[in-house]
Amino acid sequence: MQTNDYEAIVLGLGGIGSGALFWLSRRLGGEVLGIEQFELGHDRGGSQDHSRIIRYSYHRPDYVRLAQRAYDCWSAVEEASGDQLVYRVGGLDLFPENGAIPPEDYTASLDACGIAWERLEAAEIMRRWPVWKLPDSVWGLFQEDGGLVAAARANAAHIRAARENDAAIVERANVTD
Repeated sequence: MQTNDYEAIVLGLGGIGSGALFWLSRRLGGEVLGIEQFELGHDRGGSQDHSRIIRYSYHRPDYVRLAQRAYDCWSAVEEASGDQLVYRVGGLDLFPENGAIPPEDYTASLDACGIAWERLEAAEIMRRWPVWKLPDSVWGLFQEDGGLVAAARANAAHIRAARENDAAIVERANVTD
């Protein structure tokens, strides 16, 4: 049954819009509509790229807590879609001497949120990743859960799962009013 009455309408189904549509469809089912002005999966925006970084390593605890929630949400999307979307390959932040943001801001934020991390001196970084050539004054913060989200695949997974939740989706539709 087609309707023109929805509890929520999402305009634009790129990275943020497709995610909003998915989460709204979990609560509202067929009471949510997603509208995309181009074809689904188009490359006219910034959301159809290969990957986006995901990490816990931030200089403020509230950002780390947001990242914790993001990891939980991605797990739910992976479960709903049956697709692996997050690839945990580890993340390395480098800190030169007198850098713009004090490394203690990062380490204190991770510690405050109970996130494990490892301090690596320049020699150890170059041993593990020989492509790096660093002065001794640089050190790194390694966090094993850092990684990538498959951006375009994540958008498609959001859309598929929203459809399975009975969300209505219209593509190639301009919103004029």
